[in-house]
Amino acid sequence: MIRILFQGLTPFVGGTEVFTYNLIKNLDRSVFQCDFVTTHHDMAFTEEFKVLKCEFHYIKHTRRQNPIKNYFEVKRVISSGHYDFLYYNTCSASYIGSIKAAKKCKVATVVHSHNSGVQKLHTKVLHRINKKKLSRLTDISFACSLVAADWLFYKSKLRTETVIVNNGIDLTAFTPSDERTLRAKEALGLEGKKVIGHIGAFRECKNQAFLVQVFQSICEERHDAVLAFFGSGETMKTVKCAVEKAGLTDRVFFYGFRKDIDYVIHALDVFVLPSLFEGLPIVSIEAQAAGLPVVLSTAVTEEAVLTKYCVRLDLSEPASVWAETVNNFLDIQKCDNYNILKNVGYDVADAVKTIAEMLECYQMEHG
Repeated sequence: MIRILFQGLTPFVGGTEVFTYNLIKNLDRSVFQCDFVTTHHDMAFTEEFKVLKCEFHYIKHTRRQNPIKNYFEVKRVISSGHYDFLYYNTCSASYIGSIKAAKKCKVATVVHSHNSGVQKLHTKVLHRINKKKLSRLTDISFACSLVAADWLFYKSKLRTETVIVNNGIDLTAFTPSDERTLRAKEALGLEGKKVIGHIGAFRECKNQAFLVQVFQSICEERHDAVLAFFGSGETMKTVKCAVEKAGLTDRVFFYGFRKDIDYVIHALDVFVLPSLFEGLPIVSIEAQAAGLPVVLSTAVTEEAVLTKYCVRLDLSEPASVWAETVNNFLDIQKCDNYNILKNVGYDVADAVKTIAEMLECYQMEHG
């Protein structure tokens, strides 16, 4: 049995949380035991992970509250659990205490990069300081895209060792149909509407306030369009205030956190992601799998553009330009992109196979 301790998930359901859930759900549980170390008693997918027989080790101190105590608490969990790997999901190298703790315990480290930047200045500074150290302490390096690999890992490691693991999903769950669209729109009270949608945690990097500006321009052109947000987070209140200020409360809907994204996504007619930075957002793959036209910012890697009606726009373009693109997409019929995504490796089974084989090979060589 290969024992893996995962770290880096939050209470918010984002791409990292979805990918990790898909990974663990599809790993062979006769071969892999997957557990978590976390400070979050409300970590995303907790109940689902418990069904998969994952164990949870709750520690008291976050890395921001007290990095020294956090280090020793993580170290105690690693050493007492007799783990073979620490699987560290992260968006930056700003904190590497857990990686150091694993190496101190002679436990192999797996670091998976899920992003391509950060906003806060102190995080950027720490990231630059630790980037080379992180690469030196990492035994297996994964990234969701080339830009995510380049962001997190030092050049020498990036060129020789990092494995790009596509954010694979269950493609069949997202395959579009008229029936799925009808049911989803009815369930959300959006019958007869053209639905512009955004799925993601409310964080500054997701730039939802800009999407409100885009939608305001669209409303000047057509009366059947609505905007639907799925997600929760710290900037939701700010975005709601922007909606109220624009006088759009009757046309913008906040549905909060949903676990059934493979269901509600079928209610959308266009998906928009105007992020300030990303790795390779799993939701952009889900949207294309659902046959939707997709509008991304150029902060999203070009690797995410996989289908005919997926485009990238620069955030320096005014909201009116974004609105024109979205408006032109609203009446396009959904496409079945299953074969396209399957052929380029976005089936979750391919991602799971890559990771499982890497872990098993490393264990055979070093275990």
